Amino acid sequence: MLVLDHDGSAEDKSEVLETGGGGDTVPSSGSSSYADEAYRNDLKLGCSLVPLPDPGNIRSAFPSGVPVGSFDKASWPYLHCKGYINRDGGWADAGQGVRILLSKVQSLGAVIHAGKSVRSIQQKDGTVTGVSCTDGDFYEAELVVIATGSWSPSAFPDLGLQHTCLATG
Repeated sequence: MLVLDHDGSAEDKSEVLETGGGGDTVPSSGSSSYADEAYRNDLKLGCSLVPLPDPGNIRSAFPSGVPVGSFDKASWPYLHCKGYINRDGGWADAGQGVRILLSKVQSLGAVIHAGKSVRSIQQKDGTVTGVSCTDGDFYEAELVVIATGSWSPSAFPDLGLQHTCLATG
């Protein structure tokens, strides 16, 4: 499978076909490819999809200043150059997102307690009051940010997130 990065570069990821996730621009390598399965899944979920039926349409999905690799048969002979854009989903650099979030909250005066494992988020009358850690420490808080991605429902089952936080990739 050809994976397109946000900078427009393309990389052959055929060997990890079954381990990818959704994506902003997802080319397809055939009727049984991961991309085709993801497309059918996204359709079932009602996502806003834009088909990219040929190399020209794939290239046009990127801003004009972004360098994009070739999608011709000579460069990618196994690739049926089609794809789609999922306007409701995409890839994210989770590590960068967390770094940006930490930087922002620290600039606002928040204190980060690195190395702590939260056992539970404490509530009173439906309002968050803080977090209890596995080492027994308790931290009062008016706001708690949960940054556990698709693990959120299983990490905090008492919050009832099973129906609001869904991994779809």
